[in-house]
Amino acid sequence: MPGGSRGRGADETGAGRPVTLRVLAERAGVSVAVVSAVLNDSPYVRMSPATRERVLAEIERAAYVPNQAARSLRLQRSRTIAVVLPALHNPIFQPALAGIYEEAQRRGYAIMLGEAQHLASGSQLMERVVARGGVDGLLVRTTSSLREEALAHVLAARTPVVSLEPHPAGLVPSVAIDEAAGVATATRHLLAHGHRRIGLYGGEPGYRGTQVRTDAFRAALHDAGVPVDDDAVEPGPQEPTEAYAPARRFLERRRDLTGVVCNNVTTAFAVSAAAHDLGIAVPLELSLVAFHDVPDAEVLRPAITAVRMPMRALGEAGVRALLRAVDGHPVTDELVEGEPELVERASVAPPRP
Repeated sequence: MPGGSRGRGADETGAGRPVTLRVLAERAGVSVAVVSAVLNDSPYVRMSPATRERVLAEIERAAYVPNQAARSLRLQRSRTIAVVLPALHNPIFQPALAGIYEEAQRRGYAIMLGEAQHLASGSQLMERVVARGGVDGLLVRTTSSLREEALAHVLAARTPVVSLEPHPAGLVPSVAIDEAAGVATATRHLLAHGHRRIGLYGGEPGYRGTQVRTDAFRAALHDAGVPVDDDAVEPGPQEPTEAYAPARRFLERRRDLTGVVCNNVTTAFAVSAAAHDLGIAVPLELSLVAFHDVPDAEVLRPAITAVRMPMRALGEAGVRALLRAVDGHPVTDELVEGEPELVERASVAPPRP
């Protein structure tokens, strides 16, 4: 529904503009999700008392009356939860999905699976989540393709939401892995092998996870007394086919690097291929370490050294947290237990003299 959920309200602007959640959000200087949470007295969205009061004042000024139809549909449990991930084909999510399925089955729940780009106002997944009351909660990993307006529709129906990483705006509770520790482990591995000219490649610009991993990379170099070269930190696509060309340009420009930390193991596939095509020998001339690990990293040549993260535990913990919220219990941010595990393979060697 373009412009946010509609309700009855007076338009005091005189411009004939209907009073919607988006209009109220603009007037209060907050997001649509925050307005939805105030209207529904949702315990799943965080905000300061001052923010709540500001939103309430705008609601009262507009004499806004929300539509109660969606709320009335959620009278009984469906024993189903929705899981929305950025890209279901991405192999790094397979262990998390295995954990989600196992924990949900253990607790008598079924899973409805979707991709983030399909969670949009008017989509079948959104209709199932909100209009039909088809799920008891939503487990989501946010990306730039998961628009906040879509999430606001879910929250407006008082559907519990838990994020599988810290939400950028802190609106919903999260269960997360320690990404900073993982990238620091990868960086320190190169440092331990004597590398000092190290780059970081990959990551969507503006994405919270990219910034967390970049900060961890910089901190690991700083702690080792190695100067941080800003020109050696390069964002780029995660998918191997999309990442190949920019990774090749990066390696052509920075021939002096002896080691690269890849923001994601799937990105490492592209970096490895680009190095091969440029005649850069891995690991004799360039060492690679990837954040995250997947089975395919073992069968590349050379096999990619990677940092394995507790993704299965992430999926299990996410389901447990969501079902606590479904039962009406408070849910706080949680960091999944489990240290990053360095999986040493053939893509790292000491730099040439």
